[in-house]
Amino acid sequence: MLVGLPASGKSTWREKFTDLNQSAFVYSTDDMVEAYASLDGSTYDETFKRVIDGVTGNMNVWLSTVIARKQWAIWDQTNLTVNSRRKKLARFGNDYFKTAVYFPVIDVVQWINRLQRPGKTIPVDVLLKMSADLVPPTLDEGFDAIIEIDTFQ
Repeated sequence: MLVGLPASGKSTWREKFTDLNQSAFVYSTDDMVEAYASLDGSTYDETFKRVIDGVTGNMNVWLSTVIARKQWAIWDQTNLTVNSRRKKLARFGNDYFKTAVYFPVIDVVQWINRLQRPGKTIPVDVLLKMSADLVPPTLDEGFDAIIEIDTFQ
């Protein structure tokens, strides 16, 4: 499970990891929203509200199949709070090794620059709330391991 604010490096890191492990299922609603936007020539922002409910439903169905087959899964969302992570972890049995990969924002100026993504905007008030909600993951939540990644080097 990837944990971090938007533009902290989660998906970029995940893309490198999945190059090494092609069998991993990636739970990323962002990827699916971007795919729909690409199909109809719109932006992420224009597409998000229209497709997010269906995308989330599909991802949940696919994840259930992945879990039933005991396949690798990478949950690529912000996963900012203990409660959201606990609910997601509860879907996986005890036979899964559960790792949190945490992406702290080390350099605020660089992070703000990364957030400048045409067609994919997050309002400042939402970013401030997300930043306030972020709780670093702990083993007490049910993780077997926690890895911290500094993408701001």
